[in-house]
Amino acid sequence: MKYLRTLTVFLLLVIHTCTPDEMASASHCPDSVCFCRGLDTADCSYRNLSNIPSGLPASIRSLVMSGNPLYSLSDDFFRPVENLTLKNLALDKCNIFRISTFTLEPLRSLEMLDLSSNKLYNAMLDNCTEKLGYSTLKVLNLSGNLLYTLDAIYNFLENKWFSNLTDLIMQQSQVRKVEMKSFKNLLYLQTLDLSQNAIEQFSSYGLPTLKTLDLSSNSLPEFPRPCNGLNNPFYPKLENLLLRRNRISETYLLEDYGHCLTALVKLDLSLNPIKIILPFAFVYFKDLTYLYLEQLLGVIEVNKFAFATLNLRELSIGNTVKGYMNVVDFYTFLLYNPFLKNLSLNNINLSLVNTSRMLSKLTNLTSLSILNCNIQNVPTLTNLPLLSSIDMSFNSIQSLHAEAFQFLGKLKYISLKSNALTSVTLESLPRVLWDTSDVLIDLSSNPFDCVCSLEWFKLWYENNMKRTSDNASLYICNTPTQWQEVPLVDFDTADCHELNQYVVMALIIAGVLCLVALSFIVVRRYRWDIKYYIHACKYNKLTSPPVNLRDDFLYDGFVAYNTRDRKWIMAELVEHVERKHNYKLCLHERDIIPGGVYVEDVLESIDFSRKFILVLSNNFMDDQWGRYETAIASHTLAEGGDGKLFLILLEDIRSEYITRSLKVLLKSIGHAEWTKNKNGQKIFWNNVVQNLEKSEK
Repeated sequence: MKYLRTLTVFLLLVIHTCTPDEMASASHCPDSVCFCRGLDTADCSYRNLSNIPSGLPASIRSLVMSGNPLYSLSDDFFRPVENLTLKNLALDKCNIFRISTFTLEPLRSLEMLDLSSNKLYNAMLDNCTEKLGYSTLKVLNLSGNLLYTLDAIYNFLENKWFSNLTDLIMQQSQVRKVEMKSFKNLLYLQTLDLSQNAIEQFSSYGLPTLKTLDLSSNSLPEFPRPCNGLNNPFYPKLENLLLRRNRISETYLLEDYGHCLTALVKLDLSLNPIKIILPFAFVYFKDLTYLYLEQLLGVIEVNKFAFATLNLRELSIGNTVKGYMNVVDFYTFLLYNPFLKNLSLNNINLSLVNTSRMLSKLTNLTSLSILNCNIQNVPTLTNLPLLSSIDMSFNSIQSLHAEAFQFLGKLKYISLKSNALTSVTLESLPRVLWDTSDVLIDLSSNPFDCVCSLEWFKLWYENNMKRTSDNASLYICNTPTQWQEVPLVDFDTADCHELNQYVVMALIIAGVLCLVALSFIVVRRYRWDIKYYIHACKYNKLTSPPVNLRDDFLYDGFVAYNTRDRKWIMAELVEHVERKHNYKLCLHERDIIPGGVYVEDVLESIDFSRKFILVLSNNFMDDQWGRYETAIASHTLAEGGDGKLFLILLEDIRSEYITRSLKVLLKSIGHAEWTKNKNGQKIFWNNVVQNLEKSEK
């Protein structure tokens, strides 16, 4: 498989059209008509050549001759490059109908050969390799030739030259009959691609190394038999089985076949006229991870526990005609797929199904696609926290509610295009989805009702077009008549802002309320000035007596604070209390020596301090150490130590941090509130200094 991917990349990189200037300036083989992008690849495609040109450097390892009229390859066709160590060779679309007996003999190091889209028959392939010995060829593409059948009569693959193949591609080769016994000599074969043929007869045979078998787009009437008895699998290492677009209608033997395909990871049965899927049909496919049953043809019945298999990670199922799929019990439909990550449901009538219940057990789901299933409401998805992609396009959803999308922190893509949405508001989705720039939201092709209630969405859409389908023609007004067929971006919302009698009445009432509230606002704004002048009148002046330090404490106060408030502590508290008033404070960052047990050091420092000062802020209350030091203060208060405590409020504390113990502290002990008002600050510092003085008396 890795060689096949390498061949694909090789062809994509080298097959391109080059201008004459590019040929002259970039080619590494200027003496040749070919273009050499690097030192190891020569592109001679579509140059009307009948032979390999001369002048190729010895470093060339990959040669592309695609699209040249070569027709017949003689024995000496590769003589010009027999001294090159060619590993990759493309001879596709060259109208080759004949290859001589020893034409391929000089290609002793070849690993990849593309002979697709020519006119080669089985007998010609047999003739040109029959007398050759073993080769190093790993990947061979024979697609688009005239092979017709692969059986013992035309078994060119028995020749030694093909014996080391790992990847064989034979698409569009008009093959009608396949006997897998034809590949018995390919002892290293891992990938076999027989897709896009007309295979009606298929006979299995043991290929122990095969990992990928592609039989898509054929006419197989039944599932290929994977074993000869339960204990004798034909393909014990098969990981990928692709049977898309065949004529398979019966699957009643799937449960038995699971014992034979124990390594199978991917199974594609899409576009088949399957009639019924029985209970536990896939239960013995132990490693089955990807299961595709898309666009099934005709009426199909899906029984309870049909997809029960614990390892399934991706399931895609649907019908070509809505309503033609009869699911016996939608709740048990996905009950035994707890590790499912990607789920796609298409063209299934879910109008009467409780989709929230159906999806409730899929807690590992990352991608959910429910297309054209006639659902009218978005299912509740809050129990699917890993969802990153939601696509519910082409349904009948009429409204959105943010509750359905709550707790989807990983969501990056939402598509609800072509539904019945007439209005979208801020409440339609959680605010975080509207605001997150890397979340893509596609609400295109909905019948929008362009009235004032849609104004918010119109503004959001104009500012976030890159996060939508980015096609204004898909966002069209459907109603009212004057805006019908008008792009949403052209919807004029000016009329939405004209004043009417109700608005005028509301403004009058609001004005009265503003006048009532104005007095409170003025008093609130100048409260510190008012308090200051009252305080000044009461005490005449705001001065402090000289400090009388006591010697039985190491510190005048232990300060509990959050490190994010360090700037205020050092610039304001230390400056005013220590430097201006000569008190000695204990700061944990400055005065507690590292190396000890931090909790014990804090408790000891509090005991050695006359005052225990808590500097309260939202940072402090959000920190675990802040909550711990608040608990110490509560314990001190309970033991009658209210005289030791003092609180400083740096800011308004948010409601979620105001606990019962904090309310008790604020009610029971003195505190000072910091403000940016200069007069208020004078009162603040007077309160702080006075509190420190009281503790000395």
